[in-house]
Amino acid sequence: MISICQECFIFEEENEKKYVGSSHDEIAILNDIKSKKDIEIIERDHHKMQIQLNSEKVHIKIHGLIPFSSEKKCMSILIEYEGFYFVITKGADDIIQMKSIH
Repeated sequence: MISICQECFIFEEENEKKYVGSSHDEIAILNDIKSKKDIEIIERDHHKMQIQLNSEKVHIKIHGLIPFSSEKKCMSILIEYEGFYFVITKGADDIIQMKSIH
């Protein structure tokens, strides 16, 4: 799920795909997931995402994004996958814990 809830995009340079974004942490996490697991984001724009999961391509529609801010200390994304809708949120432990209690 961490590969879905992020704000990075893919940039191709010299026939190599690279993640670009404002968060160096997100880029490092995505590169780590790509190198250790068989998961890779192969396409991403503001409306859709395609993930290579083992040998399967997973298509995800992006319906909304609340970007990370230092004030909120979290971010959320609203996606659709196989006709089901999901809100995925990530952020500081104390903020996520407080939001999940209510």
